[in-house]
Amino acid sequence: AVVSTQSTGESLSSRKVASFVRGCIAYCYITIPSITSHFLRLQLYLLVAQVALLANSLAQCDSLLCEGLKLLPETPDTATGTDGRVHSTEEQLLDWLARYLSTLLYVPDNPHEETLHIYRELTATIAEKKGWSNYGTLRVKCLLLQYLQPVAQPSYPHPISEVISND
Repeated sequence: AVVSTQSTGESLSSRKVASFVRGCIAYCYITIPSITSHFLRLQLYLLVAQVALLANSLAQCDSLLCEGLKLLPETPDTATGTDGRVHSTEEQLLDWLARYLSTLLYVPDNPHEETLHIYRELTATIAEKKGWSNYGTLRVKCLLLQYLQPVAQPSYPHPISEVISND
């Protein structure tokens, strides 16, 4: 909905379009929990949070990001592939974490919460997650540090036009 309204030239800030997009986001928020695939739910919470950010629906964006965090401790360490073999899910989780942090970079802090509250929740949740390999632990720490580098800068390297964000 967001992309199609942008391609037609209609602004996301128009009330009609903004209401429609918020309604779609709310629908996704209530239907994602019914999906059985753990990784699909993780990916959808993040994707819909990105749409909410583009639509300047920051409360919905925060909620979706927090729902994704709640799934992290339950993430299975292994999964059975389509070929019947069991494989580690660590690489999938690291990929999701990199995309999550890239999105979180642009999400403004909630003025009613402490600074970087979602980041703090993420680090606490990651600390609870067991089963990381040595490589995975190192990658997680690098991703968390990579997030902090642009946060400490006076301006962000890639602003997003017409989006209320941290830049």
